[in-house]
Amino acid sequence: MVKKLVLKLTIGLLPVFLAATFLVHPHAEKQPSIVVPTADRFGGWQATDICSSIDQFGIEKQMNLHAYLTLAACGRAPASPPDNIFTGGGDASTALSNLGGVDQDVVLGGEGTYPHVTQSETQTWTEGSAVVVAYNRSPTSSTCYGGASYSTDGGATFTTTTAFCSGHGTNYGDPFVVFDKKHAVWIAGFLATGCGGQGIGVWTSTDGVSWTTGSCAHNGTSDDRESAFVDNNPTSPFYGRVYVSWNAFGSVHPPGDVPGNQHIVSTFSDDGGLTWSQPKFVEQSAFFVRNVQISVGTDGTVFVAGMNEGGGGLNNRINYAFRSTDGGTTWTATTMGVAFPAPGSSTCGYFAAMFPSYWRHMGWCDIGAANGIVHYAFAQHGSGTDAGDIYYTRSANNGLTWDTPIKLNTDSTSRLQWQPSLTVNPSGQVFVSWYDARNTTGNSYERWGRLSTDGGVTWAVDDVLSDAPSPLPLQPDGAIQPCYVGDYHRSFADDFAASGSWVDGRTLISGNSQQDVYFDKVSLAPPCTTCPVLSATGYKLKGIQTADLSWSPTIVVDTVNVYRNGVIVAATADNGAYTDNTGNKGNNASYVYQVCVVETGDCSNLVTVKFGSK
Repeated sequence: MVKKLVLKLTIGLLPVFLAATFLVHPHAEKQPSIVVPTADRFGGWQATDICSSIDQFGIEKQMNLHAYLTLAACGRAPASPPDNIFTGGGDASTALSNLGGVDQDVVLGGEGTYPHVTQSETQTWTEGSAVVVAYNRSPTSSTCYGGASYSTDGGATFTTTTAFCSGHGTNYGDPFVVFDKKHAVWIAGFLATGCGGQGIGVWTSTDGVSWTTGSCAHNGTSDDRESAFVDNNPTSPFYGRVYVSWNAFGSVHPPGDVPGNQHIVSTFSDDGGLTWSQPKFVEQSAFFVRNVQISVGTDGTVFVAGMNEGGGGLNNRINYAFRSTDGGTTWTATTMGVAFPAPGSSTCGYFAAMFPSYWRHMGWCDIGAANGIVHYAFAQHGSGTDAGDIYYTRSANNGLTWDTPIKLNTDSTSRLQWQPSLTVNPSGQVFVSWYDARNTTGNSYERWGRLSTDGGVTWAVDDVLSDAPSPLPLQPDGAIQPCYVGDYHRSFADDFAASGSWVDGRTLISGNSQQDVYFDKVSLAPPCTTCPVLSATGYKLKGIQTADLSWSPTIVVDTVNVYRNGVIVAATADNGAYTDNTGNKGNNASYVYQVCVVETGDCSNLVTVKFGSK
């Protein structure tokens, strides 16, 4: 009787889920075709027995905290991790060197009362000296799972806020936070019952400190894994447009579509988050594609990273990139490489896990773009017993084709590396960070990272970011998935630093290591004040694709190398002009140009020249 009572009360809190069938698609080496959408219909019908419809609605695949309450109430929750994996870690070894500054516990003093002390799954954004780190938190679990910490001194100190626990009903977490420069407004979002049952609620702020309840980016019954980014480039045709993408587990599929694949959809706002566009399908494929993250290049091209998870568990994965050149109205798809083995050594329900029934992680990371170069990092299974390595791939032609992935962690051990985060700043400096156990014992770990200052062409050595090892933290809150340690981290880079956050267990609560959010940043080379500023115009000369390049300032006694798609095509006097006859005919071509002064090493910005279909 008690069990039935709990079930009834819990299900009474659930939103109305819409029909969709859970399709297990065994992953094959042959890459499935991604379907680009031609329609955008949303709607649904009411479910009368949510427990018997878990598979049909894809609830086991959902990442949000609300989904776990459903599974737990229906007796479908994943197994708890064995107790012995939390012992023997947290050795006192220190980093050989350190990429960042002093680690900051952004939740210190605001963790809550044990066992409701879980804070993880973070996104960081900075604007000047203001820093906002949004995350999932559990001190008010079952009524609110969304929180944030802010800093007004560049990340030296932080204050927690509970502003996201009111205004949109129950907050079920899955955070995003951005700063819209055009409208001078911070925009944060979480899944919330006040936006259709489980839609996307928005809060806004002028300073990152005080927040006001805003609009609903989407009124949905079963939205999941939302992501956001903003176009902050004043020269972009979509300057000030804020984009949000998510998996629409409550969508009705267009005629002829295969049901059961909760597609990626997107919306945007051109007025600082006050109003939002009609949602558009990003893809409508005959298999499930996870919405990973959304990002915007410096030219206004929008990118969504997606992953075919092969039916979940430890099945092979395939990475996809979806791109829009018209402000999120239409989308095209490319494959970011071949199928690869999933990271992890066990499973947690549908999900892969890095430890025995603990720390679910599907391998995906983040996508970033600047100056026509697109970057993506991910985790995959290493050789033999190595359950996780970090890989990186790039596109030098704005997402049309992708290079063969390279491994970023250089250790020769079989110790774990997992859950990477990637960010790129406007000048093209890329920083990737991840969890790394190579220098620790037991199940403890550190946060490591690796920096590229030339758009991913070359990389500095991988090194330690965190100040000391972390023991594997507990997840003691019974109202949260037992194998959960946060599903993603989003970092942010401006002209001067790459800032990021992660889950760390060094802060003890009631004598136990638990999930806390730590922050640090890595200094980047400031913008070059003597570098040439490049512009380019493309046209056809007797059918040949041709580009006129111009740049300033110039030093006529110097020499510049002219690069096209990363390859030197000419060495010429630094007189501020060059015409590149590519020798190619046809349409739908794209070239990325850069000029570098030989004598000083100063390089210009990257400029993309496109030749369309006419």
